[in-house]
Amino acid sequence: MKNNINPTDTCFHGDGQSYRGNVSVTQSGYTCQAWTSQCPHRHHRTPDNFPELHNAGNACRNPGGQAPYGPWCYTVDRNQRWEYCRVAKCEEPKSRPRFVYREC
Repeated sequence: MKNNINPTDTCFHGDGQSYRGNVSVTQSGYTCQAWTSQCPHRHHRTPDNFPELHNAGNACRNPGGQAPYGPWCYTVDRNQRWEYCRVAKCEEPKSRPRFVYREC
């Protein structure tokens, strides 16, 4: 049976802008603040400004692809504004070896 898990749910590619998984904890273990919340951290990255945040809840995202190292979130800790999340980077497909044909 074929595995129907979308890779953008379990890991991220590139800068993570396309990540749509449910991880909501940072690398240091902080819980993520909901994108619709302005407490404890006020911000402009809301679903109104970034459509990819619609229905994201407090899941890690990279709205607009602005963070170079992957999905992140604002935290619920007043002393830690934001942090990258515990989301693995997807393995990139291995490129096929190139064959060079030479005339005899």
